[in-house]
Amino acid sequence: MDFNNQHRNIQCIRTSNFGSCKIGWVPASKSINHPADRRRFGFFLNSYGLSWEYALPQKSYDVVIISQAADISIWSEYNKGKVIFDFCDSYLSVPIFSFYDVSKCILKTLSRQVKKLSFSYTKLLQNMCKRADAIVCGSIEQQIRISKYSNNIYIIYDIHDEFRNIYKREYQSSSPFHIFWEGLPAFKGLKQISPILESFNRKQRICIHLATDLKYKTYMRDYVTNYAKKQIDSIFSNIHTYLYEWNSHMLPYIATACDIGIIPLSIDNNMHYEKAPNKLLLLWRLGIPTLTTRIPSYQQLMNECNLQMTCNSDVEWLLMLNKYSNDYHARKNSGIQAKNFVESTYSTGSILASWIQVLDSVL
Repeated sequence: MDFNNQHRNIQCIRTSNFGSCKIGWVPASKSINHPADRRRFGFFLNSYGLSWEYALPQKSYDVVIISQAADISIWSEYNKGKVIFDFCDSYLSVPIFSFYDVSKCILKTLSRQVKKLSFSYTKLLQNMCKRADAIVCGSIEQQIRISKYSNNIYIIYDIHDEFRNIYKREYQSSSPFHIFWEGLPAFKGLKQISPILESFNRKQRICIHLATDLKYKTYMRDYVTNYAKKQIDSIFSNIHTYLYEWNSHMLPYIATACDIGIIPLSIDNNMHYEKAPNKLLLLWRLGIPTLTTRIPSYQQLMNECNLQMTCNSDVEWLLMLNKYSNDYHARKNSGIQAKNFVESTYSTGSILASWIQVLDSVL
């Protein structure tokens, strides 16, 4: 679907039953430049020119859209309008009162992200899900967990329209073989497959290109400063690695210059195992053949796209790396097939229509 056609039909949304509503929004960032803002409800608002304001819990709205950056200890008690909770991770899988759960809640309280005293962030999220009139999540597994607290749940993926004009066109490779990885500076998945990559590097020289936050804070991103280079140097000893500060302008050029993408995950962590497939959809939109850890949401997309590029063991990772490093046609065919699949099945227009459906369900 040509995204420009969306704007020609702008009156369609303005004549719907929420076009004149008072909309409040608690975005993921004050600048509204966080990917969770640009690629999700913020994109929807901008696409149709809808008016909105930063939501305050003391004010009345026809509908409020709450991101995970909101103070859910306050918004879970909101009674002055309809509430849509954009909840796209699997934190509900964290056991109540576990060490991680309690420490996260205490740190959020100390940083004033949560103003009401609590000792379980999972419990706060449960309360928020019970209060919400509709919930948007990112995978079937997340939907199943949330269904204990709500019966109005929608799975909506990110919109990567910012990259629609940039995609991989050349699939020839040379030595070294270039591998791409992107994401937040949580490198547990990379660490788990590092012995595989080191072994592969001994047979066929590789370089790994990583787009992430070069300097970042851990513990709620407010306390201890860490550096990505230090972490990556501790993971890879004999592989050449190149680190880039993540930004939406350079990322597609770096990614499409590489031969293949990888998304390794730690599947002993439910938050990883149940995660949304947004990263895979991003790389596919760029036309990049991508190997992933086998989690349900990735396998579902692979099945829909008729590709088999997920890995469930060290042996499978090595087999896949060997296959796609040595087979030009496999790289090209899978990259083109994946890109066409995303554009036809998860187009910008279809995802925008899903947001309309969510709003219509509460208004």
